[in-house]
Amino acid sequence: AQRVHRWVAVCFGAMIVATGCRSVVSEDPAQDADLERILPEAWAAESPREAGSITSYLLELVDDASLRTFVTEALEANPDLVASSRRLAAARRLVTVEAANRRPQVGARYNASRGNQWIDGAGHRTTTTRHRAAVGVSWEIDLWGRLADRERAASASVAGQEADLAAARDALGARIVQTWVEAITVE
Repeated sequence: AQRVHRWVAVCFGAMIVATGCRSVVSEDPAQDADLERILPEAWAAESPREAGSITSYLLELVDDASLRTFVTEALEANPDLVASSRRLAAARRLVTVEAANRRPQVGARYNASRGNQWIDGAGHRTTTTRHRAAVGVSWEIDLWGRLADRERAASASVAGQEADLAAARDALGARIVQTWVEAITVE
């Protein structure tokens, strides 16, 4: 029984390897030409993010001043949205930090110290004061693109957090509008 299970596992693994190595390029040039003709050069559909917020659209559709005020207050007072806004602000600052890492860094340091020294047994005391200053300049050449990748990753994180915040705002606003519409239709 164990030998049969091993044989089935080997056959299954070979099948996965064989299908994983299969070429996806078409052998028929006419089929490739048809695909090029059918597929558009660029997609024209707008994403909901580009078209504007769903909440704004719903508020324009309903067009009630009290509902607009209620939704605005709810969006501003929601602690989760406030926290998300603060995380977004922190992520934006991180992009600035990552961008700064690609520029030369300049640092300066100054230190002063004072010390008492006893010279002889007669109690003569001398005071010494030391001043030290240092200036340094460093710059990491982004030979392999690590710093640029980190900056792009931080920017992508900001874009994702912006989309998450917009979606959360839209979800809350849409839920408030939905509840309001249900409440006025019951009356």
